[in-house]
Amino acid sequence: MLGKIRTGLYSGLIIHYSKLSPNTTLASARIAWKLSNATGWPIMDRWDEESISKYIRNYNRDILVVVSSPYIAAPKEFRDTIAKLAFLSKLYIFCVNDYKLSAPGQISSLFNRRGREQNKLVWSTIPSWKKHEFDRYINWNKSTWSNDIRFLKTPMKRVTYYGSFRKGREACFNRLFPSNDEYPLVISTSARARKQFSELWPDVEITLPNKNGLLEWLSTSACSLYLEDEYSHKTYTSPANRFYECLSSGTGIIFDEACIHTFDEAGYNIRPFVARNAKEVAELFSEYKWVRKTQRKLWYRDYSEELRNDIHEAIKESIPLALKHYGTV
Repeated sequence: MLGKIRTGLYSGLIIHYSKLSPNTTLASARIAWKLSNATGWPIMDRWDEESISKYIRNYNRDILVVVSSPYIAAPKEFRDTIAKLAFLSKLYIFCVNDYKLSAPGQISSLFNRRGREQNKLVWSTIPSWKKHEFDRYINWNKSTWSNDIRFLKTPMKRVTYYGSFRKGREACFNRLFPSNDEYPLVISTSARARKQFSELWPDVEITLPNKNGLLEWLSTSACSLYLEDEYSHKTYTSPANRFYECLSSGTGIIFDEACIHTFDEAGYNIRPFVARNAKEVAELFSEYKWVRKTQRKLWYRDYSEELRNDIHEAIKESIPLALKHYGTV
């Protein structure tokens, strides 16, 4: 969908490889919207051969922003078109918030065929991915934060875990999930992962994602578990989306002990809210009113505005450096 461009130092276009829906839970969709709101640049999120062909002929944008999104499912023609737009732009920025994701191969392939260095910047939630002085660490996970959720004083007395059955997290599950009714746990996950969880924890309540929205569902729960992938134990990445989702909904966060180093680097002292086993989860859960109240007092702030400022700062500082480096000023 193409919209009006506000007057600014640079003209830009934001790419999302799948159609944006108001009810989507995709992190990449939130990133695209935040970028568009912060810059005034329009979003292209669908394939229309006739209008896109006309658009390419008249393309004159300085910056192409490619948000890491489900590009494999996008039509090949659309992916090839985005590669052409990257080649025609003075710069292309790859925005990514997950260590498992990489830039679409069509873009690098086109540059290689044309014998040109990619005019690429990376804006990532992983600081170690910076290869050039103009690459930028941006905590895209702040895009999950919302101040629209009503804080419930009397939530349901339960602990939640939501998400997929990720490889590498089973050891955490075994340590923290109840094995002897230490506390009431509800798992929200996909139909596929539901089977995996139920085979290992048959006595735990397992539900499909709530149709009314994640934050609304979270707000009804006293506490939620926060776990990390093994990759994050060794390489710093931003606090995950669930950190900002729980803060938004007022849900108390009980952290796995292995997360301490991540939050130390991020500037949060989570030690009072850390559990090493199910017994310690139960102990923190019994103090859920204190957990919720204390975390809200310590950490609740306008993360959306912080992200907006981070985007503006990146545009102001990193884009001029990249233009100079690639000789595309």
